Order: sequence, then C-alpha cells, then structure tokens
Amino acid sequence: PMRAPAVEAWLGDEAVPPAALAALPLSAPCLAHAGPTQGPPTTRRSVPPHHGPPIADSPARIAACLRRAFWMLAFCTCLGLLLSWSSNRLLHWLAFPTHTRVHTEWARELAFPTVTICNNNPIRLYHLTKSDLYFAGHWLGLLLANRTARPLVLDLLQDDRRAWFSKLSDFRLFLPPRRFEGTSLEFMDRLGHQLEDMLLAC
Repeated sequence: PMRAPAVEAWLGDEAVPPAALAALPLSAPCLAHAGPTQGPPTTRRSVPPHHGPPIADSPARIAACLRRAFWMLAFCTCLGLLLSWSSNRLLHWLAFPTHTRVHTEWARELAFPTVTICNNNPIRLYHLTKSDLYFAGHWLGLLLANRTARPLVLDLLQDDRRAWFSKLSDFRLFLPPRRFEGTSLEFMDRLGHQLEDMLLAC
C-alpha cells in the first residue's frame, strides 16, 4: 500500500491503471502489432540514363561542326594545289626539256666575220704525256693530291680509255724529268683543241 502511490506519482499523467489495460481488447489493430504505418503502394518510374551528346544542337556543337568543316575545306584545297603543281611538273619532265644557255653581246662596230667557239674541255686527253699528267694532273682535275687517278674521271671514261688512263696515271716506276715547262700558254696550245680540228669550213 505504501509503494503504489509512489509509482503513480513518479509516472505522473502517463500512469495508466492496470484495470484499464486489462479492459482493452487484444484484437485491436493498433495494439496487436506495432510497426510502421503502411500507406498505399506507390509506383516509381525508372528513367534510364541518357548517354552521348544532347539531342538538341547547342552553340558549342554548331561551332565544332563549323570548325571541322573549315579545316576539311582547307585540307582539300591544299591537296588540290599540290596535285595540280605535281602534275604540271610531271608533264614538264615527261616532255624531256632541254636547257640552253646563250650569252649575247651587242657591239656597234664589229669586224665581220667574227666567230667565237668555246669548248669546255681544256685539253685533249690523248695528247697528254706521263710528264704532263704527273706535274699538271692535279691542276687539271684528273688526279688527286697524292697523284692517283680521280674516281670520277675513271667512271666517266669508257673501258678502253679507262685502261689507257689507268696505265698513264701509274707512277710507280716513273722517273719525272728535272725540268717542266709549266702550265704556260705553250702548254695549253699544245694540249688544247685546235681550230682546224673543230671548224670544217668558213
């Protein structure tokens, strides 16, 4: 009898008499099962994720397409110019062009007839002697500094002339003379091309 009032005083307004709890039916849905309130079932629509560029054209997409079209046009233009220039050069090469260089001088007074005949070959090769080749071969461009035949000269000569020049440029048993006239005017006149050999008639 001393303990019940103390418990009721401790619980305050929340204290419920045991008789009231016993009078409640156990079949009440709210007391029989305590759980979360279940509402009506809701359907959730699943939206699949969208990958790739947006369907609507954006300004950035339009600018990228314009840039791509510009570079494609520039590439096609450069390729067309290259093919056009290359075809022009190829047709020119197939025509077997000939390069001719002519130097013309006009003179007020000219003693007629005056003819100048130029020959790029400074000497006649078959008129060379062993002494001429020994002393002036390097100056003429026929020998190297160590007095051996220049490989380019041997490549340009034919087989019979190559054998003759190889024998002429072999100085192993050659005793050079003590005196040499040098590359003077007489030396060039003796080895140079003569006018009567080139001009048939005048």
